[in-house]
Amino acid sequence: MYNEVKKKDQILLIAKPQKGIKWETGKIAEIDGSFETPYCNYENLIVVENKYSNGTKEKRYYKKGLGLVAITSKKGIKGICLPNKEETEALFVPMSYVRCENEADKEKITECTMKAIHSYVIEKLKTEKIKPPKEDGTLKYKVKIAKTGYVSDVETLNSIPGGNQTRKTIKKIIESLPKFNPAKTADKKAVGTNIELSIPIKTK
Repeated sequence: MYNEVKKKDQILLIAKPQKGIKWETGKIAEIDGSFETPYCNYENLIVVENKYSNGTKEKRYYKKGLGLVAITSKKGIKGICLPNKEETEALFVPMSYVRCENEADKEKITECTMKAIHSYVIEKLKTEKIKPPKEDGTLKYKVKIAKTGYVSDVETLNSIPGGNQTRKTIKKIIESLPKFNPAKTADKKAVGTNIELSIPIKTK
């Protein structure tokens, strides 16, 4: 590869690689390495660690008969076995309440999860001794579920007349929700999720 900074060619892979061999910008880290993602699994790879003049580092994976199959760096993975947009969306797993993860599809998982959250909040609210609001209404909350699966933040989005105590109590109940199965990306990494809850409140 031509190095624009140094104005000279840069070696990415030597002709007869053996484990441990080094050169100016690279090193053979493995000759029987592997590279696995949810979409592919390569074995018997030559793994080269490259360091460039700008300080960036990469690992390059070579497969006999295919050539370069993947590159990894701090920016992530790029390679011939990565999914397209549709496949990435298809492999995404939504956040789920305990036992809801066994539902048939993503929509049913989300539906089961929301129903379970509402049931949890309503049942807990029944055990609280609080002054009822002056009017019927719906309290809305924005809830952040961290990648650990626990509620990390709850924001109240509105209020109803005479319902201040109810609003605060529901916020505490939401904060006490049990651990969720966190959402997972196509490469099986857990990620945080934001959801909005609407809790109907009646004066009786």
